[in-house]
Amino acid sequence: RRSSDLEERSDIASIMQTLAYLEIYANQFEEAFVLYNKLIDDFNQKDSNTIFLASVAAVGAGHPENAIALLELSKLIDPTNVESRYALGVLYQEIGNLEAAGSQYRNIGNIGFISEYFSFDILK
Repeated sequence: RRSSDLEERSDIASIMQTLAYLEIYANQFEEAFVLYNKLIDDFNQKDSNTIFLASVAAVGAGHPENAIALLELSKLIDPTNVESRYALGVLYQEIGNLEAAGSQYRNIGNIGFISEYFSFDILK
């Protein structure tokens, strides 16, 4: 490939990253999920942050199984990504897998972490 082709693909990926991120904040989760999947599959964007944001979009779009798989992958790529571990804990807790949720929370520890993306409500 010529360098201009590589630059063009990089520019397209950067634009898609920005658009997907904006789609999350516009609550257009399905659109964001599609864009992130395209970034991961077609543009080989397999860094922990991109995969984590794809999981955020997956949760918002109602695809918890995809979100769990993406978070597990994000955690493998970067075991220090606390946001991924926390989100994984919340999702495991939501589906009733308390052992897996507890494992994620224990790995984070009591460090005063507050997620930018995920929270949970305690229902009576």
